[in-house]
Amino acid sequence: MLSLIETLKKSLKAAPAGTLNVSPHQGTFQYYQVLPSTGKKGRYISKEQRSLAQKLSQRDYDKAILVELQKQLKAIDKCIPACKPEQFGLLWQKLHPARRALVKPYVLPDDEYSRLWTNLEYKGRRFDDAAPQLMSAKGERVRSKSEIIIADTLFRLGVPYRYEFPYKMCDGNRRITVYPDFTCLNVRTRQEFIWEHFGLIEDSGYAKNMIAKLELYAANNSF
Repeated sequence: MLSLIETLKKSLKAAPAGTLNVSPHQGTFQYYQVLPSTGKKGRYISKEQRSLAQKLSQRDYDKAILVELQKQLKAIDKCIPACKPEQFGLLWQKLHPARRALVKPYVLPDDEYSRLWTNLEYKGRRFDDAAPQLMSAKGERVRSKSEIIIADTLFRLGVPYRYEFPYKMCDGNRRITVYPDFTCLNVRTRQEFIWEHFGLIEDSGYAKNMIAKLELYAANNSF
């Protein structure tokens, strides 16, 4: 709505001055441009000036839409403070622990959802025996110093993430498993975001594999 309001304001700013007067004439209609200097009926718009009539008609319509949008936006702004979707999760959280254990909640509080999401058990990609032991502040093994920086930053900022979480994807007619570097959770929207580090793109072979992986994600609607 805000985007449309801005579009309409720009359109009205560029529109010709005045309003359109439509008058019946011998079974059809004639158009007049009404300006402060033309009087109530307005100045006749000839057939050759039909585009002016179209622009004026569009201007009148845009103005009416803008007024209605602004009215609707005010109604939404009044409604938003009273709308508290987080209350659904809090109702479960307020239950006695004994009752909570017996209830299957329809909506989990953000912190509980985040805890369950983060603590989900899974098998990531195995490490080679000769790979160095690189550990994040969270106590998990990663593959590079750059990934330590990313993992520690996410952990410090309280962004829930999974390291090399397995995803099943279609590669042509094959089903394969991919292990993105990080899967991050937006707790408020419950959306998951894949973060691939791609730290060696100066290597041509690595860059080729990177492009193939991005194409695979795109083909599987992962963006």
